[in-house]
Amino acid sequence: KVFNFQHNHTDKNNVSAHYVIESVSRAAQKLSLAGHGALIVIERKNSLADYKHTGSVIDAVISPDMLCSIFYKGTALHDGAVIIRDGRIDSAACVLPMTSRVDIDSELGTRHRAAIGTTELTDAIVVVVSEETGNISLSRDGELQRGFTYSSLRAALKDILVPVEKKPKRSRGRAAKNATSAKSAKPAEKKKPESADGSTQD
Repeated sequence: KVFNFQHNHTDKNNVSAHYVIESVSRAAQKLSLAGHGALIVIERKNSLADYKHTGSVIDAVISPDMLCSIFYKGTALHDGAVIIRDGRIDSAACVLPMTSRVDIDSELGTRHRAAIGTTELTDAIVVVVSEETGNISLSRDGELQRGFTYSSLRAALKDILVPVEKKPKRSRGRAAKNATSAKSAKPAEKKKPESADGSTQD
């Protein structure tokens, strides 16, 4: 069972999709400012089990501080990717497939190539923080967008992962029926004033 963003929560720990998005966006901002690289993968419908097994199982509640602690230089898990599944940090130090494309900017490093490679093969969303430049990028469907801030990354993730709820449309048949009923209703007759002797006046 994968994390269902359409329901905005997980049955396991009731973590909202909005909190996952907030945690990832805030962590990316902090890591960017601190000069630490990061590779964060959000699993969707396609299973990432094959990549999960290349790293270490974490199974921890997600938070900005937890994500940052994993990617700080010198920690045992900072190399490789973090995989988020069911609204939790599922695993870390995972090895991802790198793209074989040759038309990619030569400035892009291993993390960016791994992000593109993963999203070429799955429907996952991958957030990358460059260790060299602090640039925040987002990969989806084999494409990479760069230059995100905390706010723009948060908005982009929300657009992708949280569907907009549409208000139910009012039935046209019922509306037409109500309009017809209102149209056919006769106005109330005005009561003629009575004279002092009780007779009506024209």
